[in-house]
Amino acid sequence: MLEGITYFGKALALRNAQLDVLTSNLANASTPGYKAKNLNFREAFAHALHESGNQLGNLSHYTQYERGNPVGLDGNSVSPQQTMMQITRTALNSEADESFASGAAQSMIDAINTSTVY
Repeated sequence: MLEGITYFGKALALRNAQLDVLTSNLANASTPGYKAKNLNFREAFAHALHESGNQLGNLSHYTQYERGNPVGLDGNSVSPQQTMMQITRTALNSEADESFASGAAQSMIDAINTSTVY
């Protein structure tokens, strides 16, 4: 059961790291030459699962430049609209992870409370 909480804890930490990258993109939407980036969540999560405890390891290996974004005349590749959609999607995924983690924790509390009754 504790593995489930660690699992969702790592997912939440990675979602927060992904939000940091995306909000950095948004903050640099008008910075000449800035290239949009994102965290490859799947690869980072697969790696984090092999790390002990709540360690995530070095996430810079999983932060990649976005592909397919048109580059403006100033060399900037951030699309504020697309970035806002990515932020929204990441926030929704984070809420789902939080809900699952809360359910796992509540199940563990219920199991402890039930076992102490007998």
